[in-house]
Order: sequence, then structure tokens, then C-alpha cells
Amino acid sequence: MTRLIRRVGVEEYIIFLFFLLQTLAQGAGEIYDIGEVVVNSEDIEDAPVNSLPELLEYIAGIDVRRRGVEGVQADISLRGSTFEQVLILVDGIKVSDPQTGHHNMDIPLTLADIERIEVLHGQGSSIYGPNAFGGVINIITKSPEERKGEASFIQGENSLSVGNLSFSFPWRDSAHTFSMERKESSGYQYNTEFDISTLYYSSAVETSFAPFDFSIGHTDKEFGADSFYSNLYPEEWEETRTTLANLSSRLGNDKVIFEPRLYWRRHWDKFILDRTDPDSFVSQHTTYAYGSELGLHIDSSWGKLVLGGEIGEDTLESTNLG
Repeated sequence: MTRLIRRVGVEEYIIFLFFLLQTLAQGAGEIYDIGEVVVNSEDIEDAPVNSLPELLEYIAGIDVRRRGVEGVQADISLRGSTFEQVLILVDGIKVSDPQTGHHNMDIPLTLADIERIEVLHGQGSSIYGPNAFGGVINIITKSPEERKGEASFIQGENSLSVGNLSFSFPWRDSAHTFSMERKESSGYQYNTEFDISTLYYSSAVETSFAPFDFSIGHTDKEFGADSFYSNLYPEEWEETRTTLANLSSRLGNDKVIFEPRLYWRRHWDKFILDRTDPDSFVSQHTTYAYGSELGLHIDSSWGKLVLGGEIGEDTLESTNLG
């Protein structure tokens, strides 16, 4: 630095130092807090989309790499992360696939079932555990509180048809909601056809002991996977089946609250490398993810204390991985 001063002179050095300090001061005053993004039900209804991956494309900071239309398959990344580094939650339940992030969007929900979407940009592994390096996407489903029914049907080219039916109703000390959706198309080109079916049911029951919430969903997909994983194999074909169930409750009073939860997820995948020669290479995988969580909230004169614990297991059965 001394040699630099002698060469450019003291005045030039003072001017350089002045502009450097000014730049650092301006940078220190600018705070970019992207924090948490929330998409509510009104935004979901107004969005011109027919699937969850299409909806996520409208949220700033989310990179969606879709391999097909109508939610066939998509990879999700946040802030430059890989698709394996984003944790997907449904009502707080981890639904990221233990086998591969390519199946993270195999979620048994329709858009009519979603109340809001919460997106946490930035690392969240210290709170949510593995796969939350790039961020967290939490999908909150609607509570079945009122009598309501909706139906829609879309017809398009390439034999595209999308039908959706959902309704909810209260009954005695409980409320129930049910939805079903069917999507199919012959494809915009060879080996891009698809057939997708989704069923979802949830209930909220009030008992003398405690309230209970239960939900279960299933989605079945069959689609031509033209060059999904490699351009060398344009004849790829894939089938996936996903089932997700959740049982939760809330016990306590204004001071102490217990929130126990049980969850279970099963995902089945069949991949054919060349549909014209199905016996050449076929790979099947079955994954299970199940466990329980317990949350404890204590509110006292000393402050608020929040504790949580989880125990679970992930298993994988594969014809080529063992």
C-alpha cells in the first residue's frame, strides 16, 4: 500500500479512500430481506394455472424446471440450490422423496385443496432438518368448515381434458372435504401423453377430549417421459403412485399446548428406459416415510418456550439399487 501512495500521490489516495468509504457505507445501509413469501387462496384462484408447479413459477425466487404440462413432473430449486436441497412440506409434514428430488412434486393435492403456500428463502436445516439448505415450501390445505361445492372442466387440443370436483360439508361435530381430479392428453408430440388421477379427503372432528384433524390423498400418474433424464433415450416411460396420510391434534390450554402428529407416505415409481423394448431396462422403486412429531408450547411470565421432537424412518426398496 505504501508503494501505491508514493506512485499516485497523497491527494489521489485520499480521494480513492473517500469514495471507498462512501461505497461501503451505502452498501451497509442496504438490507435485502427476502424473508418469507406467502401466497393466499385469492392469489391461487386468480392465477391462470392448472397445477402446483405452474403456480410456483409465479413466486419470486423459485426456479421451476417443468418436464411436462399439468404437473407431470417438475424440479424445484431456491436461490441457486439444487432440486435436492429444497424441503417440501404439506401442513408441516415432510413430503420430500427419499429416493430423488424428481418426485418431490408428486403431491396428492389439487389446487382447490390449497389454502396458502408459505415459502422460506434461505437455509432452514437448523429448524426443519435435512433437505432445507436452499429453503422450505410449506403447502397449507384448506380446513373443511362450511358447506361448499365446486366443479370445473377444461377441454383443449391434443385430446386434453381436465376435470375437477370438490365439496365440503359440516356434519354434527365434524367437517369433511373431498376432491377429485382427472387429467389426460395424447401429448403435444410423440411420447408426451399423460394420464393423472388425484383423490383427496380431509376431516376435522371435535371430541370431548381434543380436536383431531385427519387427511389422506392419493395420486396416480402415467406419462411419456420423452428425454426426461437423457437425450440419448427419447423413448422413456414412467409411472408413479403416491399416498400421503396425516393425523394431528392439539391439546392443552392458553399456557401449555401439545401438538402431536402422525404421518405416513408411500411412493411407487416404475421407469422404463425404452418403451418400444420394455424388457431391456425396467426399474421399480418403493419408498416409505413415516413417523411422529410432538410440539410443545409453554407461555409463562418468564417468556415463551417452544420445543419439538420427531422420530421417523425412511425406507427404499429398489429392483436395481437393492
